[in-house]
Amino acid sequence: MAGRSGEKAWRLWAAITLTALSILGMVPLARPLQNWIKGTVGSGIFIVFTLVFVAIGLEIFRRIVIIEKARNPVRIFIFFLVAGLYAWRLVTLPLHVERFHLIEYGLLGVLITLACNRKNPDFLAPGWGLAAAWLLGMTDEFFQWVWPDRVGEWRDVVINIQSAALAIAALIFLGFLPGIRHRPSRRAAGIFLFIIAVLCLLSGGFFLKVHVFGHRLTDPGIGTFNSFFSREQLSLTHPENYAEFVMETDKIAASIGALDHRRYFYDREAREHFDRTHLLIELDRIKEAKNEYLLTLTYYNAYLEFQELRFPPELEALMTRTEPIPPPQFSSRVMDWLVVDFTAQQIRNISGGSTLFFAMIASFCLFIGKRCRSR
Repeated sequence: MAGRSGEKAWRLWAAITLTALSILGMVPLARPLQNWIKGTVGSGIFIVFTLVFVAIGLEIFRRIVIIEKARNPVRIFIFFLVAGLYAWRLVTLPLHVERFHLIEYGLLGVLITLACNRKNPDFLAPGWGLAAAWLLGMTDEFFQWVWPDRVGEWRDVVINIQSAALAIAALIFLGFLPGIRHRPSRRAAGIFLFIIAVLCLLSGGFFLKVHVFGHRLTDPGIGTFNSFFSREQLSLTHPENYAEFVMETDKIAASIGALDHRRYFYDREAREHFDRTHLLIELDRIKEAKNEYLLTLTYYNAYLEFQELRFPPELEALMTRTEPIPPPQFSSRVMDWLVVDFTAQQIRNISGGSTLFFAMIASFCLFIGKRCRSR
């Protein structure tokens, strides 16, 4: 019996290793693979991932309600809660390719949780799954940052953690962690909290060296929006001096270790404002679309002209006769995930304070608590 258990544990850790290596191995391959799929099969292939999640959810619901006949209202409510969170995450991901994160890091979180629960069946097992997604997510984004034509973003780290959390929640809900309610040993808790302290420290370093801080800007005639750039930098983005803008932002980027990425961020912001204008019109939020329309033409017209993008004549006619939302009431949702209005010193304080807090509790569990108990 012990031999079988050891064999299963070996296979589990082998699967974990292969999953982690495949995630990191996709750094140089993801962009070419994405372009090849879109060029060969079309963007519709990414919709398949949504259908896969829907099929899995329906199968889980069928097993719970029909096969197992477990019509416990609380269990059904939790199922719909987890399913709703999955649906929200799928809908809010702006890029279809990011749905790979839900699969990759969901699988990683589940495998780590199962492996840790097999060795020590207690409620720290899900925590180890989340910690693994946190650490590997930062490692993945760091490699993307140093790889040409890739960008490391804290936003993707958060998506990775969310992906693992949703998968682990489903795992717990399905009853695959029988020892989840057991209390861990003081030593195990101390080691876990020490790892969390290290992750807080690494997260601060990630913010300071990899993630580009954003700015919250207010245009008195349009409203509030977030940007990777300051107002002074955006004021340089007129079509006639777009080249000077790129050179200037690259100089600034060199000082924070993000050279060659600033142009990407500007183009990305412009495209998202352009696309959101169309989306708001489809949602019949015409007044809000007018604010996005004005924002796009005011600050991102250089990108539109460079890409030869134009709003359709019927859209421009609609915008001409539409009154925008009063500027104090408008806040653009584009790039709203940015860490804005934070200084580098504040990030140091938050990271350092969190690290110290968890390190102190870990020390108490590992050393001080043991001494008090022995006395």
